[in-house]
Amino acid sequence: MPKSIPSILPPIADFGRTKLLLVKIHKATIKERGSLYEAARRFWAISAATARANDRPVLAVSLEDYTILEAYDVEEWNVKETRRMKNGRTRDFYEFTGRPADDHSFAGKLVGKRVPAEFVGGQQCVRYVN
Repeated sequence: MPKSIPSILPPIADFGRTKLLLVKIHKATIKERGSLYEAARRFWAISAATARANDRPVLAVSLEDYTILEAYDVEEWNVKETRRMKNGRTRDFYEFTGRPADDHSFAGKLVGKRVPAEFVGGQQCVRYVN
């Protein structure tokens, strides 16, 4: 019987039906802002409805290999700044305040796993799940 080859890739995360917000992070952004938490938490053009959904955990995902680096339990979203867009309308950009998800929580157990293929790619920095 042939030996099985150990997988060098982390397992794929199963999001189930949980509502999550995936945030793709560049290494340069982490370096610029000083920490992964600061890189993940701010300047998101999300809807006001999403900002009211404080129960939606945020997963910080490495852009290089789509591995979940950290998960945060969001306590609240706040408007960080309002910008005038090219079309003349204004748009609110939010940041969240939160804490790292507990290792035993659903979101905490996703850390270290890969994002499923259907959520990989595209140019959006933020991706909603479920």
